Amino acid sequence: MAEQQYQVTIVQYGTRLTEKSDVFLNYRIHHEPDAPFTVDYFFWVINNEERTVVVDTGFSREAGESRGRSFVVEPALAYDALGVDAYGIACTGTASGSPLKKGTVTVGTCSVVTASCESDPTKDCVTVSLDYLYKDHPLLPNFPGVGLLLPSHLTYDATARVS
Repeated sequence: MAEQQYQVTIVQYGTRLTEKSDVFLNYRIHHEPDAPFTVDYFFWVINNEERTVVVDTGFSREAGESRGRSFVVEPALAYDALGVDAYGIACTGTASGSPLKKGTVTVGTCSVVTASCESDPTKDCVTVSLDYLYKDHPLLPNFPGVGLLLPSHLTYDATARVS
């Protein structure tokens, strides 16, 4: 197998000024004085001619602001500037078992269901379920030994209130 070359781009998208005791576990047991500490947030774009992988897609503005984080750049704008199609995977139906596609290739199954929210039946919630066939369509480059640690499927369910 020919060795593949990848380009790695690291983008700082956020920052937060805090205290060392907020960042390091059990900081106070070392009896060091607390001090200001800056935490920076990054995502990586790893790509070559065949594939693009985005590592750590960031956090929403609302989530970041609620935790005292400031944006250096909106991740979506940085993706656009780098020419990254971060959302190239689409659910092509709503019923359970609908094809999950990346371009024209089926990479798993998905469903999108709208129903009354469990917590408040007067509101509507959308539940998205994904089953990504990771073994057949890996997102990471094939490094020796890594395949032993990776799952054959990645599954995810998320529910959000939409009304």
